[in-house]
Amino acid sequence: MGKLFNDTMNPLFGKVGQSLFTCAIGEKGTIFLSRSTLRSSYGRTAMFTHSYLLSPDDYEVLMEGSSGASLLSLSMEDMLYTQPASSNLPTLSFVPSNDIPDLDVLRKKYQLDDARYAQLLLGAYRAMTTSASLCLYTKRPLEETPVLVRELAYCIAEGLLPMLKKRLTYSSAADTRMKVCVSSSVGGHTLGKSGIPFDVDQGRSFPAIKIDSMSDTFFRALAHASVLERHAMLDKMQRWLSDLSDEGSGISLGMVVAAYYLSSGQSLSNEEAARLLANLLSGAKGSGVNQQALDQVLAHLIDIINQGHACPNTLPQLVERYLFSVNPNYERAVSQLLTLAPVFACANLLQTLIKLTDQRSPKIKELVLQLLALIPPNAEELAPFISDLILWAVRQDVTELSDSCLQMSGQLSVDQKKALLCTILDEAQGRSFRMCESAILFPLINSLANQPNACLDDAHNAMLYERFPSLSIKEQQIVAGYCLFICIPLSKSPVPLLQKIALDYPPLFSALAFCLRNPDNKMLDLWESYQTDTLLKKGMGYEALEAACQSANIFFTTNGPFEKKVGQLWLDCLERQLDPNASMQELVGLTSQSVQRLEQARFSRNSAHEVTCEAADLMWTHLSYRSMLSEPSSVPEHLMVSQDPRATEKLKFFRILCKFIKDPTDITALSGIVFNNGSSYSHRDRNEIREHLYDLCCYLIQTQRFFSWDLLILRSYTQDEDGTYDYHCRMVAEDVEQMEEDGLIPDNLHAPLASSSFLREDEELRKEMRKFINYKSPRILQELGEELKSFSRSRQQKNQPFETPKESRKREAPEEHTEHDRRSSGGERTAKSPLGFLQGIFGHKPSSPPPSTSVLFGNDSHQQKKRGKGGKHLK
Repeated sequence: MGKLFNDTMNPLFGKVGQSLFTCAIGEKGTIFLSRSTLRSSYGRTAMFTHSYLLSPDDYEVLMEGSSGASLLSLSMEDMLYTQPASSNLPTLSFVPSNDIPDLDVLRKKYQLDDARYAQLLLGAYRAMTTSASLCLYTKRPLEETPVLVRELAYCIAEGLLPMLKKRLTYSSAADTRMKVCVSSSVGGHTLGKSGIPFDVDQGRSFPAIKIDSMSDTFFRALAHASVLERHAMLDKMQRWLSDLSDEGSGISLGMVVAAYYLSSGQSLSNEEAARLLANLLSGAKGSGVNQQALDQVLAHLIDIINQGHACPNTLPQLVERYLFSVNPNYERAVSQLLTLAPVFACANLLQTLIKLTDQRSPKIKELVLQLLALIPPNAEELAPFISDLILWAVRQDVTELSDSCLQMSGQLSVDQKKALLCTILDEAQGRSFRMCESAILFPLINSLANQPNACLDDAHNAMLYERFPSLSIKEQQIVAGYCLFICIPLSKSPVPLLQKIALDYPPLFSALAFCLRNPDNKMLDLWESYQTDTLLKKGMGYEALEAACQSANIFFTTNGPFEKKVGQLWLDCLERQLDPNASMQELVGLTSQSVQRLEQARFSRNSAHEVTCEAADLMWTHLSYRSMLSEPSSVPEHLMVSQDPRATEKLKFFRILCKFIKDPTDITALSGIVFNNGSSYSHRDRNEIREHLYDLCCYLIQTQRFFSWDLLILRSYTQDEDGTYDYHCRMVAEDVEQMEEDGLIPDNLHAPLASSSFLREDEELRKEMRKFINYKSPRILQELGEELKSFSRSRQQKNQPFETPKESRKREAPEEHTEHDRRSSGGERTAKSPLGFLQGIFGHKPSSPPPSTSVLFGNDSHQQKKRGKGGKHLK
């Protein structure tokens, strides 16, 4: 009792001192007829409740016999106002009254015409068959509502089925826990959620309860019938419903309406049968409903619909019941109904079925097959759920649906196919493919050919590739084709992908390689790129390169990446062998051997020529001026080529050197390089060349028995920081002394003055040279000194005037020359200019600084001697 009547009811009261009347059912079915009063004690409000208790059986007898009319005479004023000291409740004798009120009188009192009475009964039935409450709205105060609710409860009970009367509860306040309650606008608040509204005073307008036409007809007939007709009608309905629910539990409003029509034996149209079918299905899942009896009723209604060749909107619900029904009449009726359903209805039903699992009913597969037989594979209605349908067939391993699924997959986009393939692969992890999976998976993969962006992601490709050895030959061909013609071409890095496949999935790679190495294959370029990256590694030697070329000889007619990389590695191998400190003969020999081995590598003509030219470039760039001047060597004609600018300079120098060696008396071209006479050689190169002219001089002595004063004099010329040129004859003398000391000058070797262009043409140079020749000088120097004296005396005797360098500078200072004048005047000495020869060497006036950066020149590698005090400035 405490759970029903407690302080939570306080909001129902409008003020202290008011009382409420409640007819409620307790937890164990006990009926409480209670009066609750709100009182105040010492400033604190409290609710006091006094109740009559009736057993469920007594209440049922009272309600079924007179619809609770006898309870109307029960005086609430006789209830106890205080709780006795004894814990035992007093027993009150109650004799039901035989004075049954007139229903018509009450209807008239509350203005319940047929339409309003029908609305009242509709609200009551809805409240009795659901968890809602019928809320009676009025302007009357709470003091008047106990009589109002008891009288209207009697009106309602007169129109209720007997099985529902015993569950009728009510409250004179807005307590929506009861099936009928009263909401007064002048006092109290609603307890709980709002209920189904009914305006008692007709002063408010509420939205009409929406019901179908058949339900409306039933309630109007119920309200319009006389008392006897109504009782007879309800008795028939009760008997009909008793087959569905003995106690009335689980009864829905739809069942009540269906009972009205079906218990009377009325003839029904297709539409009416479909409506009743929907009404019955809306409450078919009630816990107290006899499902087999309900299936029999539904089968009867479906037969009526089948006779009219119609399909109800409730087809999905009917099919769902079919999955669990054990009533053969119902199963037969539903199977026949499916054959009459339109394509869109079958498609919608199919979509619903595939969302169910086979554990729920073995009939799902049977229904799916039946529906697919009724729907064309290319039907547009299937498009929204083709993927789901195929997955259902795969999961259930329904092999007989494989062909239909593949036909339907033609409507899928590439992305939908890919998503479907990924799902199948995900669900098949850790086990072998089922028959249906294989029958759908591989044809679906094959259908991706020639489709854009048709490659799966790396993870799912890996799932597919690792199964390759366990697949059938046909399935392997499909997977290999998918990988070769879809995945690899769409990859941003095809060659690394092929290398990964070779490493992780050797059986698949073997199949791919068999196709790729075919010369007629359109993807031969890919195979060449793969072989290039796989076979050719940095640091390979000639033997390894030759072996790689033998294993991939099909690429040596294409001039493609394989041949180009072999050429590059070939040159790398050569470059590793070339030592800049080696002699010229060694460098030329290594390069020649490398070029000769090209024939064994079977290079094409164009590639061989390119490699030869680049090999020559490597040789010339590694060849130092020191090695060319110290030990000149012959070079094969095919290596006398260059493409690199640096190599071109050295080749040009080598050609000049060869010409000089043939005619050591012609120093012009060599001196032009040393003194930057229009040459492109760097200052560093020219210093290296000048430094090793000593070695060239020694080489000429050894090979041609020719001593070149010009080389030693040219070596002694340097350019100072101020842009002037110095010649240091002491260096020449020191070089000769070093040669003598090293035993490089044969006893019978002579070096006459006539062999030196510099000494023969420059008087100042001759004078300077004589200063460093004495009786201690080597023989060849003393011989030169004697010749210089004789040459000087002969010139003086002829009285040929010549200008000193100082006089020459004074005379030529105002004169301006262009670069063209300087070049054209070189080497043409006049009688007035004893420095004309040096001017021809330098290519400009000695007083003009050359265009290159000026640095001090150091002595040669044989002797790091400090420059002597002798020497003159040529300003």
